Amino acid sequence: MSDAVEYAKIRNELKIYDNVPTAEWDAATQAFATDGVYSTKAGTTVGADFSADDIKKYADGSDPLHYPNTDWFGTTLKNWSPQQRHNVQLSGGTDKIHFLASLGYLDQDAYYKNSATGYQQYDMRINLEANINKYVKATLGVTAREEYRHFPTLGAGDIFRMLMRGKPTEIEVWPNGQPGPDIEYGQNPYVITTNLTGYDRDKRDYFQTNGKIEIKIPGVEGLKLSGIASIDKMSGRRKLWQIPWTLYFWESGEYLEDGVTPDLTGHVRSPYTDPRLKQWAASQLAVNLTGLLDYQHTFGGAHEVTFLAGVSREKVDNDDFYAYRRYFISSYLDQFNAGGTQEEDLGNDGPTGNPYGLYQRARLSYFGRVGYNYKERYMAEFLWRSDGSYIFPPNKRFGFFPGVSLAWRISEENFWKNNLSFINDFKIRGSWGKWGLRPMYPEPAIWLNTSTWPIWDLEVIS
Repeated sequence: MSDAVEYAKIRNELKIYDNVPTAEWDAATQAFATDGVYSTKAGTTVGADFSADDIKKYADGSDPLHYPNTDWFGTTLKNWSPQQRHNVQLSGGTDKIHFLASLGYLDQDAYYKNSATGYQQYDMRINLEANINKYVKATLGVTAREEYRHFPTLGAGDIFRMLMRGKPTEIEVWPNGQPGPDIEYGQNPYVITTNLTGYDRDKRDYFQTNGKIEIKIPGVEGLKLSGIASIDKMSGRRKLWQIPWTLYFWESGEYLEDGVTPDLTGHVRSPYTDPRLKQWAASQLAVNLTGLLDYQHTFGGAHEVTFLAGVSREKVDNDDFYAYRRYFISSYLDQFNAGGTQEEDLGNDGPTGNPYGLYQRARLSYFGRVGYNYKERYMAEFLWRSDGSYIFPPNKRFGFFPGVSLAWRISEENFWKNNLSFINDFKIRGSWGKWGLRPMYPEPAIWLNTSTWPIWDLEVIS
């Protein structure tokens, strides 16, 4: 980014380019560098935005109060930011059972100086795997995690917009540490990156489990039955506390008694003049259940048959509540009972897609696959899905989506091996299928897309 000297020169150049004929640019540049004024041949007088004396003072720093040289990025952002992660893990077991357990901690700071932004996480994990007998195998996983995010009340978009709009010839912070004037809308990066504007704190707790049991059917080689379940629970609370902030202006141009410190006047420049508080509370329960019947067997050493049939059920319940108040008796009391009842608000957020929203979601799917493979030479497969979504009416809730694939590995044929042996693998495959896409939330309750696709694939390995 430009410093004050370069910025002043650029401003002067733009003044010339906008107001002086092209043939006179060199003469105007020399005049601006000496007198700060240029008269065109047409008789128009054009004055420089910054005189040669102004640019000299920006360069030598002899009068930083009147001629500052502000590095907005340098005074707001750190050169580096710390991060720490700690983890303890324990694993072991026997030939029948295996386990793994771990504890972890993560802390991340932001790149802002005096930052109100950060992230902390505590996590725990336990995994178990047990061979109950030669037919039954079970696994279980449990994860618990707490995430704590904290931010200033304005987002990174506002902060970086102000950093890019800040002029190096303007004060960001006064020598006594008080924040200078805003760039616009009351926003000065020296303030809006900190908790001087309040805070935005978001704490979420997750408890996630998954389990699987796999049973080999006695007497039927290659046939097994699997049940898979995952149950996830989330609870979250977010608190947005917004307070007015003060910026300082040198309106009088006078100094205090020491003759050095400017006599500043503070003004509330935030969009609001009284504190306000908004809090959210949310919880989510997600349950996913899947059952699979899987068969795979090779007959006579040449004919491989595979079969898979399954059903999957997914249900998500998300609850949400928020409350809002303003007219608090003090900026130091950030609890609801200290706020006024005028203009208060209670309600639920819609299906936002983030943890703080009120919505339900459910889906039921039946699916399967049948395949045949003869000596890796001739291959055929048929697959299907029947998906049902809660957003459709009962009589049109399910969509059926089949697909078929055929392949011929020509390189396994004798005529190929005898005549084209320098190509080891040559296969042709063709497939056809139908697919569908539904919206995530019931905005329109229609299949967004149902299409069929033919695909031809050629695989060559030499």
